[in-house]
Amino acid sequence: MCSIGDARGHTIIYNGKNWKYEDTNEIVDENNPRPCKHCGKFPTKEDHDACLGILPNVQAACCGHNSGRQPPYVIFDNNEYMEFKNQQEMYDYFGINKNG
Repeated sequence: MCSIGDARGHTIIYNGKNWKYEDTNEIVDENNPRPCKHCGKFPTKEDHDACLGILPNVQAACCGHNSGRQPPYVIFDNNEYMEFKNQQEMYDYFGINKNG
């Protein structure tokens, strides 16, 4: 049985052994990530989405990549999970100016 996921806007499929990119069938390599499908930027060295930068008190974040499968979310340092309706709501919450 396969599972479908998302890696920075790229569709990935789990075949029971590995996560692979749907378009090329190559194995997802966390040490060699693809750029975001939406903005074209690679993640930061901390593995945050480049369009978000480093967010305060956040251990993980996803901008949603406009993929439709993964809503924007953050996981705070205290492991609290927060999901947003869209990218703009997330930008507003953290005071991110996406135009600057």
